Amino acid sequence: MDELPDCAITCILQEVPRSTCNIVMNSTCLCTDEPLRKATQACVKSSCESMLDALKASKLEADACQRPHRDRRSSLLSSIPVQVITVLVIALRMVSRWRMSHSFEPDDWIMTACLILYVPFCVIGTYVGRLAFGRDIWTVEPDDLTYALKLFYIAQTLYMLCLALPKIAILTFFLRIFPSQGFRRATYLVIGLVGLSTTITTFLQIFQCTPIRFNWEGWKGQFGPHRTRVTAAPVAAP
Repeated sequence: MDELPDCAITCILQEVPRSTCNIVMNSTCLCTDEPLRKATQACVKSSCESMLDALKASKLEADACQRPHRDRRSSLLSSIPVQVITVLVIALRMVSRWRMSHSFEPDDWIMTACLILYVPFCVIGTYVGRLAFGRDIWTVEPDDLTYALKLFYIAQTLYMLCLALPKIAILTFFLRIFPSQGFRRATYLVIGLVGLSTTITTFLQIFQCTPIRFNWEGWKGQFGPHRTRVTAAPVAAP
């Protein structure tokens, strides 16, 4: 109890008398009473001003009750084979193009740019997943979580660009093989729409928190004057 934050102690003293445990000294009951646990967690979440205090309370409770550490980080590695295949396909495309014509067309350069962005996106995603995601948040060091969220913020921007560039590359390829003026005008229009929508959604993603550092520091409970939903812009990206 001495190590618990004051807000957590207040919640325990408030909720235990309402439970079947009745007294704080009954550790077995405290660890096995699920309604008490949920009520205490809800109280801690609303009462502790700092998320650090709430996480500390959760960690101490999990350690005291010897709860198993949940870890699903290995499942985050399942995307690596797909990522490797994607990189190889783009690289083979570049090699094939160069062997056939000893030059690159605009769509080839666009896919090269996409590859340059996609590789760090994959590396960051894998590293962040191993560093701070896929396990109980109270088992993650606060500095590691902050650093992981900063990298995740960078990866979100790369993701937006990696969504747009293949579309533009395909449309640019269409411009090479279809000579119809009407079709070309329509293609240029779609390229413009993709570029515009990507610019808007990327801008919204970058400035989803004001100031920007709250993207990785805001989890502590210190939010800026304006904040949008963290995943809204990437999910809404066309």
